[in-house]
Amino acid sequence: MKNRISILLAVFTLVLSVCVLSGCFGNNSENGDTSAHEHRFYSCIDQTGLTCTQDATKTYKCECGEINVVVTEEAIGSHEKTTIMDEKTPTCTEDGYVEYICGVCSETVKDVLSATGHNQVAYEEVLANCIESGFTGGAYCTVCQVVIAERTVLEPTGEHTEANYEEVAPTCGTVGYTGGTYCSVCEAELTERTEIPTQGEHTPASYEEVAPTCGTVGYTGGTYCSVCETVLTERTELPVQGTHTEVDVPATPPTCTTVGLSAGKQCSVCQVFTVPQTEVAMLPHNYAYSVVTEPQYQAAGLGQYTCRDCEASYDEEIPALTYQPSDVWAGEVADGFDSGDGTKENPYLIKTAAQLAYLAKQVNSGEGYKDKYIALGNDIVLNNTVNYKSWSKTNAPANKWAPIGSSGSFYGNFDGCSYTIYGLYVYQKKMSSGTNYPAGLFGDVSNGTIQNLTVADSFVCSDHGEAGGIVSYVDASDSYVTIKNCHFIGTVISSGHAGGIIGSARCGWVGHDYVGGSISAVIHDGTLTISDCTSRGNIESDNMMSPQYDVYVGGIAGHVYYACGTVKISGCTNYAAVISKSNAGGIAGVLSPYDKNRDSVSFTIINCVNNGDITANGNVGGIASRFQYIGKGTYMDTVSINNCGNTGKITSYAKDTDSCAGGIFGDLRTDGTEGCDIYNLYNLGDIVVTGTAYNVGGIAGGLSIETEAMLPKFRNSFNSGNITVVSASNVGGLFGYSYASWQRPYTLESCYNEGNVTSNSQKVGGIFGFVAQATIKDVYNLGTITGGDKSVGGIAGYISSGKIQTSFNAGTVSGTGVYVGAIAGQNENASIIAFFKEGCATDGKGKVQGVEGSERNKEGSTFNSLNEAAMYNSSSYKGFDFSKVWNEPSSADKTYPTLKNVVKAPIEE
Repeated sequence: MKNRISILLAVFTLVLSVCVLSGCFGNNSENGDTSAHEHRFYSCIDQTGLTCTQDATKTYKCECGEINVVVTEEAIGSHEKTTIMDEKTPTCTEDGYVEYICGVCSETVKDVLSATGHNQVAYEEVLANCIESGFTGGAYCTVCQVVIAERTVLEPTGEHTEANYEEVAPTCGTVGYTGGTYCSVCEAELTERTEIPTQGEHTPASYEEVAPTCGTVGYTGGTYCSVCETVLTERTELPVQGTHTEVDVPATPPTCTTVGLSAGKQCSVCQVFTVPQTEVAMLPHNYAYSVVTEPQYQAAGLGQYTCRDCEASYDEEIPALTYQPSDVWAGEVADGFDSGDGTKENPYLIKTAAQLAYLAKQVNSGEGYKDKYIALGNDIVLNNTVNYKSWSKTNAPANKWAPIGSSGSFYGNFDGCSYTIYGLYVYQKKMSSGTNYPAGLFGDVSNGTIQNLTVADSFVCSDHGEAGGIVSYVDASDSYVTIKNCHFIGTVISSGHAGGIIGSARCGWVGHDYVGGSISAVIHDGTLTISDCTSRGNIESDNMMSPQYDVYVGGIAGHVYYACGTVKISGCTNYAAVISKSNAGGIAGVLSPYDKNRDSVSFTIINCVNNGDITANGNVGGIASRFQYIGKGTYMDTVSINNCGNTGKITSYAKDTDSCAGGIFGDLRTDGTEGCDIYNLYNLGDIVVTGTAYNVGGIAGGLSIETEAMLPKFRNSFNSGNITVVSASNVGGLFGYSYASWQRPYTLESCYNEGNVTSNSQKVGGIFGFVAQATIKDVYNLGTITGGDKSVGGIAGYISSGKIQTSFNAGTVSGTGVYVGAIAGQNENASIIAFFKEGCATDGKGKVQGVEGSERNKEGSTFNSLNEAAMYNSSSYKGFDFSKVWNEPSSADKTYPTLKNVVKAPIEE
């Protein structure tokens, strides 16, 4: 911090010197007063934000009118490749390119990649032999295989290389051989071998008798030769006898070092498991944090995590402090701001923690600063952060923060100006009154903007209320609220809703007036925007015990609920671990309607990514655990969800059969939506469900489209994460359960799955576990699909009505029972025109199945099955559009058809 102040003072001194040397005079020079005027650049009249190619600046103005522009942060000079739109790899002779959207400035950029040039290598010399030609000389390119210099052919020599056959002694069961020669190069026989007849008699030996049991056949009698193993007399098979004697095999709980096992049943006689045990994933380590070496100013320290339940531990460097001990807040409250009049041109300026505390005191006393502007002019250090990772309810630092708006609301505009507030500690205890107590830097925000702010190395907790790293509660009703370019690093805990940036947010509500004997609706419209925010650390509910009420935890926002207006969440990324005893989502815990009195709502989620691991005892999703979009059906409600993805591991311990787990959404419900556009979604993270929750999918666990809804297309999306479920039904590579009414069927197109899908239960599929009333086209599955007793398919485990067309499955499909199909395990009145790899599906008896499964264990139809060679040939795929939709397969590269328009997942740099 002191370095930054020193730099600014140096720049100011230089500017002042230039002004004096250049002969700047005061405003009274016309009256003969030529005394030198000293510029005072105290008033900041403008500032520009940092972009990829533009420096961040602040513009100051002297009372004489002189302007001084100071660069506060230099541009990095290059764009960030966040979302790749198109790319072409350069070849030896042709340039390539990569076209992408910059994750910092959102500009579309196209970088040219120069041709690589040939990589010339000499051919390996090959000597000619008796029958084969040789080669010498010449060169080629190892990349494009172009011949640069021709090779010279060497003619065959015609001379054999003689070798002797190995002698073979005769036995009682086989002839022997001796003599003879052959060519060791071409294996031509040069002189014949001599056969020696069998010699001696067999040496009889008896097979060991095997008694039959309740689970296996037995064998008795029979002999064989102990020398040559020839069967001399056949064995007699004894049939299975008796029934299994089942005993319970107790479950083995998992620990943080060992995998657990579910309960099972085993025969005590033959030891066969009649109810197999299944593995239960290891528990995460229960780490405690301690500081080994404290960091100092500009000198890093060392921290250590030690598991409370085992001996596992690891070290972590603690970054050097950016402040001196004297910079830490002493707890005092200033009597005003540093400067400014609260206008946009001259905002109230906060340079110290005491001045920030003054803002909190004013707002909590009823001054909302409506339409006023406030800006940070410095980093703020509220507490020494050396040991911030060990802060808790019982281990607090020196200074506890009262949120700005813990009583009353903030209505103004707060600009962090890219500065950081360090060491925020908020703990709101539950009082006997039962009142909700917000926890965050800000408590209640009901209007305006909070932007360009980082809160780092902090702890935020509420025993009874929402908790957010930046804001506890946002109410955008009859107003607008924008949370932009805000970042949180630390821990957020709540017994209610918790979010890395916002605990809970409301957009609009519908009230009623009673006038002249009639009731009329009163629309309290609003606009809520959350953009370009990030969260790191841990965002969690108070504990993982079974909840008494719903708890929503999200990496960016815990709960976003709405009745009317506009909601937009864009450009947000979560890196924090998200843990909830109820519902958890990487970006938002839950997105849901406010009440039944809803009006027109526009909802957008775009360019959002979750990279943190998510764990829940209820609904769980990479973007949101539940997105419930319900309108009135008479308004132009719109939904746009695109360019969103998940890379974090998703774990559900839920035992509630209504719980859902998905790579993007746990549960997606829509009703009364006039316009809906959902595309470019991807999941790269593994999904593990150890409880008995239903509905698990790589994109969404549950998808429900009610009577009045219209969802025209779900497109250009994919899953490559592995999905492992202990016992849940409705498990799919993209969707676990999908239902639409017959009046409004929807379309899924240009999507694929390449992750493995495993469940011990039924309705398991490569794309859908269960699907009704949908048109499925231009999709494929490459993952291994392993299901339970019935309804297991390469595309759909169970399909009711609808259709599957121009699609294929190349993944292995298997189940322990019946209704196992290469495309659909069980089909109820659906039209299926799709292709599959020959022999890819087998039922519980090992019978190879065709397009659909059967209720009887019998061989399936081979209609539309393709052998390995045909899978690499575009002519095999009748009806496929290889000009606009599909890339052609390749026999040379052994690749199947792929989709042209599926978005590529962004790569972390």
